[in-house]
Amino acid sequence: LRLAMLVRGVKLNDPLAKRFDTKSGGNCGAGGLCRTCAVSVLRGGEVLNPQKISEKQMLEDNPRWRLACKAFVGYGMQEGEITLQVNPRQWGQDCEEWS
Repeated sequence: LRLAMLVRGVKLNDPLAKRFDTKSGGNCGAGGLCRTCAVSVLRGGEVLNPQKISEKQMLEDNPRWRLACKAFVGYGMQEGEITLQVNPRQWGQDCEEWS
């Protein structure tokens, strides 16, 4: 999901995000540690792979969120549409919806 969004010019890195491991800012480079690529799944979450335990723990306060670097579209050969909200921490400011 992360690569598909970046190729299309979607800016994922949320400046308000804090790393899960150090609680400071910074991007982990798709390692699944920083939460800067968190997206909110508004519709179509069934086409994504299930969350692994570490992702669930990092996002337990926001169950509709996924880490774009750990989410894969088309899990189990499923097809469908998905609607996401990028940078969900910034709702109320400039948000970008991508579907």
